[in-house]
Amino acid sequence: MDKIAVIMSTYNGETYLREQMDTIFSQQDISLHFVIRDDGSSDKTKEILSGYKREHPTIDLIFGENVGCKKSFYEAARYAYDKYSDVEYFAFSDQDDFWLEDKLCTGIKSLKTLTTDETRPLLYFCPPRIVDQSLRPIGKEWSTHHYLNFEEACLAQACAGCTMVFNRRALELFLQGSPDKMSMHDSWLYKTVLACGGRVYEDTTPHILYRQHSSNVIGTGSFLSRWKRRYHNFMDKNRYRSGQVKEILHLYRAYMSPKSQKTAEDLSGYGSKGLIGRIRIASNPSYRTSNPTYNLLFKLAVVLNRY
Repeated sequence: MDKIAVIMSTYNGETYLREQMDTIFSQQDISLHFVIRDDGSSDKTKEILSGYKREHPTIDLIFGENVGCKKSFYEAARYAYDKYSDVEYFAFSDQDDFWLEDKLCTGIKSLKTLTTDETRPLLYFCPPRIVDQSLRPIGKEWSTHHYLNFEEACLAQACAGCTMVFNRRALELFLQGSPDKMSMHDSWLYKTVLACGGRVYEDTTPHILYRQHSSNVIGTGSFLSRWKRRYHNFMDKNRYRSGQVKEILHLYRAYMSPKSQKTAEDLSGYGSKGLIGRIRIASNPSYRTSNPTYNLLFKLAVVLNRY
């Protein structure tokens, strides 16, 4: 069976943690390693984790200080990469979802169809089935139409980190970045894979129940919450999106194709091009997603120097 290391960060997750961990230990046809970093929980999360550690001594359990979600995942990922040098596949896990028992093996099998080249970063993802806190379907659908290129990734994230399975090379490249430069760990991984000539497998069948509840760090949310988040991103005076692209270019230029380099150069330096130059970039048909709203907000952000 293929070895895979699941990387989880927890924080005050006592409500749903047991159910999620049970689904991970129920995964079919894989040899499981499990790295969990607790990000300074103050509820019963640490107690729950310690109980699982006694039952499953092979769990790597790290109790850390509160550093936030992305840094916590980054530290857990670094630990998994360094300790399990013979593991080829990895996956991120949230603390509150419900995995179907074929989630990991499906991801691994899908990656194997892409290439046998271990030097190429590979990433798999599937659409989550959106459910409420009791695992009842909400009826929302996750888009399964993406272009899967670096240009699209600079506009919007096509997948949730909890649906990903990726190879060792992808994780190696991810760890060359700094969590201080990331918006979120999964967004950085996705952009990095595509920027560095990697391949992405998009499954159209859900293998995870994505639980929505009041304590989600990030979720689909209500119509109003989604628009608040979009508005916040659009009005960001720090222009963190172009800053991320600039950092990717700085770190990974040697691995990027000429096209990806040109994309990163245009988007990271768009602010210095003047109004006509920004309009030209905003009008470039390469910068698109299947969501007209994202496309419009991207164009406005570039033209108004807010990307």
